[in-house]
Amino acid sequence: MTCRLPFRFRGGLLAIRQSLATVRRAAIAVIFPYKMFHLEPLTVVAAAGGLVTQSTLSSIHEVPTIKFLSTCGISDFLLLVFLFRSAYTNVTLQFFQVNAAFFGTLIVATLIRRLYFHPLRHFPGRKLAAMSKIYDARIVYLGISSTVVRDQHRRLGDFVRTGPNELSINNVEAMQLYSRQTFNSRGPFYESGYGSSRSYNVFSVRDNEQHRLWRRIWDQAFKAGALNEYAPRVELHVAKFISVLENTKGEEINCLKPVQNLAYVRAAWSWCVA
Repeated sequence: MTCRLPFRFRGGLLAIRQSLATVRRAAIAVIFPYKMFHLEPLTVVAAAGGLVTQSTLSSIHEVPTIKFLSTCGISDFLLLVFLFRSAYTNVTLQFFQVNAAFFGTLIVATLIRRLYFHPLRHFPGRKLAAMSKIYDARIVYLGISSTVVRDQHRRLGDFVRTGPNELSINNVEAMQLYSRQTFNSRGPFYESGYGSSRSYNVFSVRDNEQHRLWRRIWDQAFKAGALNEYAPRVELHVAKFISVLENTKGEEINCLKPVQNLAYVRAAWSWCVA
């Protein structure tokens, strides 16, 4: 006995079959893209490795740059060994394709995460600053970092995102919250004080325990007796600085050099006292 379905049911089944076929083709395109775009399986694996690497690095509070670069170098060496021992005809081209797929996927995934999935994504700020520290390095190199951040606070408010993992806060009440936090170490910002001597000091050391011990020695220079001892010397140099400004007779000058001289004298004297 043959049972014929009404036309509307047959049309519905046909639509379901077409939908299943579309889903199947999409799944094949996602799982095996090299079949549709003629990509090498090794290139697809490298791109997937870039996604996995980004997901892993995003969970690390501070990625050690030297270890990451060393791991990439070892991986490239093993890749070359594998390519030479395999049946690849153009080892150089395949090597660059794999690296381009890995690092390209890693960079794109990192930028997308920083812009749309990062915990700081809701704070205002420049998109270039949110994506990379290159923007911040540029304005620091140009010597306009403080004025740029100041202008951003005037336009955007007390909280401004100045880097992928950095916020600039212009709010006194926020210091109360900050002072109640416990940190094992200070942020990478203090690495900038490492200096050409390649040695840490009370300003650049990041370990809180070491900083506390050094700060105890440094605090001796700021007790009342020490301040009374070298206050006249500081006042002398400040008076010289004021006289330099007064000698300009109201003309516009570049005060960078006088301010640098004053800061150098005060810093050198403070270092000797400490």
